[in-house]
Amino acid sequence: MSNPVDQSDLTMEIVCYRLIGPLAHTVLTDTLHPASEETEASNRSADEAGVSVHQQQTDIFFLLRAQCVCVCVCFTGVCSTAEPPAGCVLGLTVDDPRLTLAQKRGKSVPDLQQSAEDSGVRDLTLKGVAAHCSQSALWDASARDCVTHNRLSEQELNRMRTELLVPGSRLSDAPQAAVPLLLVHQGSRVRGEERLHWGSVWDLLLPKGWGMAFWVPLVHTDTVCVWSTSF
Repeated sequence: MSNPVDQSDLTMEIVCYRLIGPLAHTVLTDTLHPASEETEASNRSADEAGVSVHQQQTDIFFLLRAQCVCVCVCFTGVCSTAEPPAGCVLGLTVDDPRLTLAQKRGKSVPDLQQSAEDSGVRDLTLKGVAAHCSQSALWDASARDCVTHNRLSEQELNRMRTELLVPGSRLSDAPQAAVPLLLVHQGSRVRGEERLHWGSVWDLLLPKGWGMAFWVPLVHTDTVCVWSTSF
């Protein structure tokens, strides 16, 4: 006899954004900043094993930045490499993106000085994300409630910005909120060598209450198409 499966209705509990386009990788890595081990541990009271998984997830996310180089080169038609296998799922805990939002709107451009030949990038491209790195506190109701209720208000953020000595700099003194999220990669559905990666898709799943905080930096560039849905 198989074990019973518990199901929970998370309607209106999780927000999903879908990023489509050859520079979806770049927009993600520009917008998301993995929380430090100290912030993640203090916000979730994580044990040593949980902190270790968070570090592994962070390392995988940074490998995506190296993959941005390959995607950009593919976009110009020079080569065709480097996407994670379709269906890859990566759990991640990140800082409040409002703390690092640039004052001026611009375009996300990959850093072509980075090396895309790292063995870690090749492993990620071939093998995908390890199963234990798909864990996320996003599925923990208490974690979602904590990060939502402790979110800094826009009024408080604006007050802190007015007190910055250098306008537009990072709000380093702001209390850090470790936001749990989930990244799901979907394979390209667009055919043809001239359209490589145009159908690349990243789904970004967030706790309720954080939709606008992530929406603004995502649309702060003109390099990706973003769709929004709610679970």
